[in-house]
Amino acid sequence: MSAVQRAALPVGLVAVIATGLLAAAATPTVSASPAMTPVIGAPVVAPTQPLPGKRLTVRFKVTRSDTRAPLIHGRMNCAPSVNGRTLAHSESFTSGIARLSMQIPVAAQGKDLTVRLTITSARSSATRVARLHIRALAKPALSIGDASISEGNGGSATLGFPVTLSAGTPLPVSVRFATSDALASAGVDYTATSGVLTLKPGQRSGTITVAAIGDVVVEPDETLTITLSGAVNATIHDATATGTIVNDDVPARSGHYTGSTSLWTFIAFDVSEGAKSVTGLFFFADLTCDTPLSILKGAKIEFLDPLPVGPDGTFSAAYNGTTPSYITMNVTLTGRLRAPGTATGTLRVIDITSTQVPFRGAHCSTGDATWDAS
Repeated sequence: MSAVQRAALPVGLVAVIATGLLAAAATPTVSASPAMTPVIGAPVVAPTQPLPGKRLTVRFKVTRSDTRAPLIHGRMNCAPSVNGRTLAHSESFTSGIARLSMQIPVAAQGKDLTVRLTITSARSSATRVARLHIRALAKPALSIGDASISEGNGGSATLGFPVTLSAGTPLPVSVRFATSDALASAGVDYTATSGVLTLKPGQRSGTITVAAIGDVVVEPDETLTITLSGAVNATIHDATATGTIVNDDVPARSGHYTGSTSLWTFIAFDVSEGAKSVTGLFFFADLTCDTPLSILKGAKIEFLDPLPVGPDGTFSAAYNGTTPSYITMNVTLTGRLRAPGTATGTLRVIDITSTQVPFRGAHCSTGDATWDAS
């Protein structure tokens, strides 16, 4: 049809043809809808900073790719791990929320936790991997405190040194310790001690014990030192402490002492100021003799020279020789001064012999005897 001929067509027919062309151009092409896939959001962590030894919860929001609405139906598979080792955990998927919970091992401190989550719905699935850094634990500080004890008169007493941590930790803590002399001497005043103190996870304190050796020596208070070293899972804030062994002995009184022996005889002496010496000591003794005498009563034994008193209050006297009257004599006496004002001891006089009357070669002796005075 020529242009002249088209122009001659009736107006209505032209309109009908134009309308038909427009309708044909507006008809859409029919195609299949895209498949729905799960969309896993970023992890939400509680607490926000994962801590060793603590429980951790991780949540993921899961939506539909087609509607962005929460994915209601799906199957969850999750494998949290540290250094490739899977951790025990619990997991759940409800109303578009994937949730897992686990106890972070203490050994995981300073390492990365890998959480691999897969959600499967119908014939499609999605996977998301999240990596969370486990913060290293801050090391608590160890301190040791001083200790003191009265020494006692014998045996041993216990010095207890307190060791404390500045904060609790889920890790075991250990530290080495050793004693050293100050004014006190190991083996004489205390028992040298060394070893390792261990605090269990969560334990905040412990005690190191050292045995103090008791005596009856009047002396100043004595001290020893104990030192910490080589701490594991902790730092050392206060490394040394002082142990004080408190003297509980007091000097005996000075002055005049009188008493009796187990032979029912008299004994007396004087104690100097500060109980440094014993002077004027004498006693009477009844001696049993062989023939020709059966007993010698009331022999007076006297020590003219001062007798020194030791730090523990002990003193002794002895004589072995011949008197001007040709009597051979052997005498021993021991004693101890005790606070506040008593004294005890032993004595023995043996082998009093002489060719003079009335001895004529007799041997006489007290045997072993005891005495006390105050």
